[in-house]
Amino acid sequence: MKNFLPEDGFSGRLIRRLAVLLVIWTAGLGAVHAQQAQQTIAVNFRNATVQQVFTWLDNHTQYDFVYNNSQIESLPRVSMQMNNTTVVDVVKYCLRNSSLSYQIRGNMVVIRPSDEIKKGTEEAVQFSGVVYDENGLPLAGVSVVLKQASRGAVTGPDGKFVLKARRTDNMTLSFSFLGMKSQTITAFSNGKQALKELDKLSIHMDPEVSEIGNVVVTGILNIAQKSFSGSSPTIH
Repeated sequence: MKNFLPEDGFSGRLIRRLAVLLVIWTAGLGAVHAQQAQQTIAVNFRNATVQQVFTWLDNHTQYDFVYNNSQIESLPRVSMQMNNTTVVDVVKYCLRNSSLSYQIRGNMVVIRPSDEIKKGTEEAVQFSGVVYDENGLPLAGVSVVLKQASRGAVTGPDGKFVLKARRTDNMTLSFSFLGMKSQTITAFSNGKQALKELDKLSIHMDPEVSEIGNVVVTGILNIAQKSFSGSSPTIH
């Protein structure tokens, strides 16, 4: 069979060099994650719940923690003070003597039952996209909440959001903003993905229109017409 990629010459050498660079970059990325997992931190917890510990780690390290509240709420409270420990060591301590384990996927730490990790039947999902107003402009400050878990996010100045969570059979996202009609979308229903793409969501929000009765404009504040005596212009 003829080889359509030249083995010699500029093109062949370029392709081989790119392949070597790709291998080096991939290996380096794996090394970075491994180094991050071994970075030391100082912790001081006193009678804290496991959720409080994970929330602290989520806020003070580069990791995002994904877990089911109902699975960790019964775990024993944590008291520990260490000046030279790692995120992995803290997680292992919190999950000791339990049926739960953890997985590190990039910058995500997924907590779930040990048997599920062995089977590989569950996974963490990431939702991302942009929220627009009625004029098609990015809308900042929109609250994005996953109804089935205590996870949420807020859109940035560019209207973009990212929300990570542990996948469940039913997952619904709610979008709310003051003065706008709230929106709800179903991402998973009875274990089936209801959206074509989870990382390219485009949400359009419309203004919340409320009906206002007759008011009298005083120049300082609005007063109901029936409560005002005197001569004044009326807006209908």
